[in-house]
Amino acid sequence: MTQDGAPLATYAFSGRVLVGLGLGLALVHTVFLGLGGTLLDVSFPSAREFLPWLLAALAAVVPAHEGVHALAAKSLGHTPGFKIDLPRIFTTFATSLPRDHVLVIALAPLVVLNALALALFPFSSLRLFAALCLLLNTVGSAGDIWLAVKLLGHARDTRVLATAAGVEVWPHASEAGAE
Repeated sequence: MTQDGAPLATYAFSGRVLVGLGLGLALVHTVFLGLGGTLLDVSFPSAREFLPWLLAALAAVVPAHEGVHALAAKSLGHTPGFKIDLPRIFTTFATSLPRDHVLVIALAPLVVLNALALALFPFSSLRLFAALCLLLNTVGSAGDIWLAVKLLGHARDTRVLATAAGVEVWPHASEAGAE
């Protein structure tokens, strides 16, 4: 513990930070998908045809994203929980986790689901669905990316504790919810 019993750092998942990061990721991703779509021959249908694909991608990506967080956590020996605070849905933990475990858990959906979406591109009938899944998952990973960047600034032996507002980073010797 720090001398005054306070965490080393506290990071809140503020709407402004996440919206800014999400919009930036969406813009970059849309440009790349536009260029890639031209090269991969992804045709974008009319709005009437587009909406069902968008809804299908949302229905697939949101639960799969949180499911991959949970699978990564379980594979590392942790028990995940889920919290819904619309428009956010996220995986949380009752106890602190090692920083490196949090990094793996946070980034797993970005890596796994984007790889799966890219694997769908050879199937021409699924290219739009794959492109939308790729876009939605990457934008949905904005908070995960932001958290990973913040945590990389801390020592590997720190522990991360989920709070109602975000996370607290504690020294390794901390008893704050340590497992």
